[in-house]
Amino acid sequence: MLDRFLARNPGLEINSVPIAISSVLEKLVQAGRTHSLPDVFVINSGWLQTLVAKQWLANLGEKARADGLDLAGRLLSRDYERGFFEGTLLALPAVTSCATAMFYSRTRLLEQAGVPAATRYARWDELTEVSREVVGKLNRSSGLDVIGFDPFWGPGLQTFHALSFGLNTPTVSPDRRVSLINTAGPMRVARAMDDYVERVYGPWGGHRALLPWRQRHAGIFNQTSVAAFSRGEQVFTLGGVWVLGDVLADNPALDLAVQPVPGLEGLHGGTNGHAWAYAMNRGTAHPKEAWSLLRYVSVDEEGNGRYCAALRRSCPIATVNDWPEFRNLGPVWAGVREAMAGDVPFDTTTDQEYLRPMLFEVPLRRVAGERIETIFKDIHRRYQTYLDKTRGDK
Repeated sequence: MLDRFLARNPGLEINSVPIAISSVLEKLVQAGRTHSLPDVFVINSGWLQTLVAKQWLANLGEKARADGLDLAGRLLSRDYERGFFEGTLLALPAVTSCATAMFYSRTRLLEQAGVPAATRYARWDELTEVSREVVGKLNRSSGLDVIGFDPFWGPGLQTFHALSFGLNTPTVSPDRRVSLINTAGPMRVARAMDDYVERVYGPWGGHRALLPWRQRHAGIFNQTSVAAFSRGEQVFTLGGVWVLGDVLADNPALDLAVQPVPGLEGLHGGTNGHAWAYAMNRGTAHPKEAWSLLRYVSVDEEGNGRYCAALRRSCPIATVNDWPEFRNLGPVWAGVREAMAGDVPFDTTTDQEYLRPMLFEVPLRRVAGERIETIFKDIHRRYQTYLDKTRGDK
């Protein structure tokens, strides 16, 4: 995308500096304090309050109005709205915050197990029963070669957040100061996820039976799930629209179905309450060039639009999602659009690197005999300690 921008703007130079997700905010604050912020930079929209207090962000609404840009008409509403803080537009979307939770199925595996490929799962308990049937027919008694879904590995954190927020019971308070993991809704979700493992994999040993399968697919978060899903060793997975792009990049003809998430009380989608965005240094020495670049990588069809289409990933620019690159996916894209339309706002981005390893602990702790309620009360306690340390000065 940057190469195309430079080709359209001869004479400009861009120094692109990659930064690990876990250290972006810290690096930005350090750069702001030393007056060395980049002209254009990636932020999480959940950080706007922190950065606004330092008066480091440019007013992008003024820039858009000067160009005659109707951003409200151009962008998906949630992607547009999350760039505001106290009525001022300070960030524009890098990728869409919609479609961050949807449910994927491998239709060939379902048909092998005698389940119609067009089967939809409206609730988590329905998914549990179908998974039990499918796993029973696709495996030998000696061990698991193919699993249905593993709610505590791969996209486990995404699952926990999506199901909790789908019940309108968030896992953290709106000001992100108080853990709500030990409240009724999230604890109900934890028990449902645990019940899935026991009911579906009980004949092979429950959580213990999944350990060898996980070892064969050892890796980090969503990528493991997508790899196993693509290879036909996993029937279902939960994730955002990026899963679609990852899977189809390996095999454009892969048998695939997509639907909204089968929540505990019914179907829903998912959208991040906060997500990745671009902002502009208020004190940049190159305001014209900086705005041109930010606009290209966020709201221009030839920039961010082409980037999203190349990844088969839904785009914050509404019209892009009707391009042939997406429509040609047929029923798969129809399922994506349905999940986008039925979204539930939730936020996984800010604390995911801290919470995810704690969910990875759950299977081993269950094998060791700990009750699921005890484990999640401990996760709540540790998460609250983390929030006290990181949010105490905000």
